[in-house]
Parts: sequence; structure tokens; C-alpha cells
Amino acid sequence: MSLHAEANSLDDLLHDAYEYIIEHGHPVTSTKGDSIETIGATLVLEQPLNRLSRTESRYKYLTPLAELCWYLGGTNEAANIVPYIELYEDYVEEGLVYGGYGPRLFGQGVNAQVMNAISALRERSSSRRVVIQILDKEDMLPPRHEDIPCTCTIQFLVRDGAVHAVASMRSNDAWFGLVHDVFAFTMLQELVARDLGVEVGTYTHFAASLHLYDRHLQNARVFLDEGYQSTINPMDPMPQGSPWAGIEQLLKAEQSARANASIDTIDLPAEPYWADLARIMIAANVQRNGNAAEAQRIRGEILMEPIRSLLARSLVAGDK
Repeated sequence: MSLHAEANSLDDLLHDAYEYIIEHGHPVTSTKGDSIETIGATLVLEQPLNRLSRTESRYKYLTPLAELCWYLGGTNEAANIVPYIELYEDYVEEGLVYGGYGPRLFGQGVNAQVMNAISALRERSSSRRVVIQILDKEDMLPPRHEDIPCTCTIQFLVRDGAVHAVASMRSNDAWFGLVHDVFAFTMLQELVARDLGVEVGTYTHFAASLHLYDRHLQNARVFLDEGYQSTINPMDPMPQGSPWAGIEQLLKAEQSARANASIDTIDLPAEPYWADLARIMIAANVQRNGNAAEAQRIRGEILMEPIRSLLARSLVAGDK
């Protein structure tokens, strides 16, 4: 029997996934280390804005947002993501991460897949053809790259006035990757919904191999020992209307902060929602440059819940 879980929050899905894998998982040896896996796992997030973990073990907001900005920028340049997620250093080839999603989601022509998907849904909202392809047949061919996409497809379906999203993964690290993937893909789902002027539906996440590496098993057990968490504080909804101007301003602010621009020269997005996301990225870069007090001041201006409730932890321990 395969894992099938439905829940209102990411934390509840993680709880079900870790519990199932630890109890029923089978050992596998792979290029990235020994793990235990379950085959054909399906996780349904009924309220996609509950995309952030609120637990002591799994709370994250910086690194998933950094990865999303990397995608939104349409690039796979390593310099845009390594400052936030050092693990990508292992996959750099000539300054690029071959499997980076940016050019595949927000490239040009046929690779402008997110924008093409929105256009297709605007033309025919009942379509079943709106599938974004991330893993490509060429990814299976030599030369063997250090990194290829773990995500096969993301499909968007508009039903009953809401955008539902279904992601299909060939492989999914349940400790690190799953948290990032759910965040990024539900954010994309909400972007599509805002552009189309409809609501956000359910998010379904399918993984052919959902696994916990042996090095993360104890972390998962600690997570389970925390018990179930509150689901009453989802992430704030995006502003109504087209999101792309806000995204452009967010990416510009992130780029300036990463280039160590003076704080007083960085323009925040006009919308408070996008301004808060920009503050997260700006503060991270200020912190990395050794100015903890200024980073704390910037974070203190963030209005969005549940980000504010996580700040006290991150200021002490750093975003994990």
C-alpha cells in the first residue's frame, strides 16, 4: 500500500510522510547516500497557503524563498543561489546548475512555460493540456550532468473557479527537497491564480520515490516527537490582480542586495506583500555581510504572518 495523505498544512503532511517512511520504507543505496523510501507517494495540501512549517525542526522561509526567486529570474546561474543554499556548490558546472528550473519555467519561447500555461488557461479554462514539463528527455542522455531536475511535470487545472496544481516528481528528498518544492510550486500556483483572477484550489504532490536519507532519520524522529502543529496562521494571500510587477520589483531588490548595494539605494516593491518578501532577502544578505543589527532591524519591519512568528527563532539560530 502506497502513502496517501491529505491535510490542511505542510506540517501535517510532513508528519504523515515521515511516520510512514520510517515505518514502511525500504532501504535504497543511491549516488547521494543510503536512504529508506516509499514508492508512489501522494500528498494533498488542501490549503496551499499553509505552505510554511511552524515546527522547531522544520521551520523555513529564507531558503525556499531564495530558490523561488532563482526560478522566477529565469536563470540557472549558480551565483544566484549558492549564497543562500550552499548545497548547490556540489552541482556547479561552468558557473551553472544544469538542472536549475529557471530557464525551464521562465525562459524564452517554448520555455516560457508558466506564461504559456496562463495564456492557455485564459483561452480555455477547462483544458487538461496545461502541463509544464521540467524534466526533459535530453536529461537522460550523456554527458551525465551533476544535477538534473527531480520534478517531471506540474499541471494546472481550473475547476469551480479555482486553480488546482498537480506536481509529479521522479525523486523527492522528504527532509530537504519536499519543503522547498511545496513552497515553490504552491507559490507558482497562486501566481497563476492571481493572473487569471480565480481562487487557489488544492495542491497535489506525487513522488515516485519519496525518501529519507539515513543521515536525516534522527532529524525526522525529532520532528515527529514535536507532535502536530497549529494550522491557523497560513501565509498571507498575494494581492489581487497581476503579480508580475511586484515580482519584477522583488527580483530587482534581491539582486541589488546580493550585489551588496547600499541599503538606502534598494527600492522596496510598492505592494506590502512583495515588500515583505524583499525584506527577507535583503536582511539575509545584510546578515551574511556581518551586520546582524541592521538585518534584525529590516526583519523587524516585516508585517506578514507567519513570518513574524518565526523571526525570533531565526535571529537566534539562523534559518536552517
